[in-house]
Amino acid sequence: MSAPLSEDWIRLLRKAFWGWNIWSSPRFYGLDLLPDEKPLIFVGNHTMMGAYDVPFMVLAVWDRSGKLLRGLADPVH
Repeated sequence: MSAPLSEDWIRLLRKAFWGWNIWSSPRFYGLDLLPDEKPLIFVGNHTMMGAYDVPFMVLAVWDRSGKLLRGLADPVH
């Protein structure tokens, strides 16, 4: 079980990916449609670049709803 997400962790994540954020300018649409009471599944890129998608998905959902996305991947990753 992981520790609860803290504002320090969020700041660290933003700092670690600031350059990639500027270079790639990710956009998320429909975050205003996230239901508060239902479980959701988010699917990211499954290529080599998938490791860069997840932090931005985590931050976008956190900023919108205060909810933490948790990853699910093959152990090889």
